Amino acid sequence: MSVPHPALSAVSPATLRQLDGQLTAGRVDEVIVACRDLLHGHPDHAPVLLLLSRALSRGGRHRQARDATLQAWATRPRDPAVLFETGRRLRYFNEYEAVATCYGMPDFTDRAPAQALTEAALSLSSIGLNEQALALLEKAISSTPKLAVAYYMRGNIRSFMGDFEAGDADYERSLAEDPPLLQAAWVQS
Repeated sequence: MSVPHPALSAVSPATLRQLDGQLTAGRVDEVIVACRDLLHGHPDHAPVLLLLSRALSRGGRHRQARDATLQAWATRPRDPAVLFETGRRLRYFNEYEAVATCYGMPDFTDRAPAQALTEAALSLSSIGLNEQALALLEKAISSTPKLAVAYYMRGNIRSFMGDFEAGDADYERSLAEDPPLLQAAWVQS
């Protein structure tokens, strides 16, 4: 079992959920102020920095949002959920090299849930890192063999890379696991 980064335990998950709810409710400025207050005592708290980044983006302060994301990344988080969100924010700001590094970290690749690995693979594929995306999908499928969307994504990447037979087999498996996943049938046709 891994030891959490000291800053991760400094702010309660309940506080983060409350602030996230406020952000969802559109209370952007309140969330920005609260995050900045929390960061005064815990400047390396990656989840707070990521929440601040999202709030700043919503408030149209994109340069500051990017800076908060890069500051979160600089803390080198180890928690798979924090790495997943960090990668998402890095992708939002087109920090491709950092996205590849983030989603290649063993703390992420070895411990993230299959759904997160699959979503990260989509992000990697969107920036042309198909081999790295395929590696994540292999891990997702290995850990959760019935995850239809992982087969669908792998089928897309394999087809894009010219391996149409393997892609078709992945679409078939995707449909076998989740028949309502109609985009797999659509892509096959």
